[in-house]
Amino acid sequence: MTKMTKQNKQNLPADGAPAPHHKAPLRNDSHSVEAENQFRDELVGCLSQLRSVARAMTRSQDAAEDLVQETAARALAAYEQFEPGTNLRGWLTTILRNQYISDLRKRHLMVADDDLADTLATPASQIDAIELAEVTAAMETLSERHREVLMLVAIAEMDQEEAAHRCHCAVGTIKSRLSRARSELHAALAH
Repeated sequence: MTKMTKQNKQNLPADGAPAPHHKAPLRNDSHSVEAENQFRDELVGCLSQLRSVARAMTRSQDAAEDLVQETAARALAAYEQFEPGTNLRGWLTTILRNQYISDLRKRHLMVADDDLADTLATPASQIDAIELAEVTAAMETLSERHREVLMLVAIAEMDQEEAAHRCHCAVGTIKSRLSRARSELHAALAH
């Protein structure tokens, strides 16, 4: 039998039986509701950028929309894991990237769209359409790692340190991959 301390005795009800242990609801005060609403507003503000990254990753508008929707759903479900005051865009991009990788593993193949130019918004002119098609084709020639780094830095506008954190590698590795990606892209566009 365990020895009852004075403090334990004070916490017992009058009949001496231990009180049932109840956890407080996670979101029962107005501050948490306000914080969650602010989180949702900031999440909505990041959706456009997430779509750009997802389009570049999947090379398909439909697949990109599905990926962004899944990312938003996972972020909302994991809201309590996000630390306010930190980089929400980076956190969401990590969720997006991890979901993309998970989807690729499930399918055991690379996601490729027949014609990326058809899935993007119609450009303002024929010259823009031609340039977009050329850049799209050149991006497809890059390795997955080089394309990913280029998307994170150029499209998602992450700095190199943040991209290194998201890719789980050193900043020097990101700099090297980014330099090679830019060189390969430039060479592909020069032909």
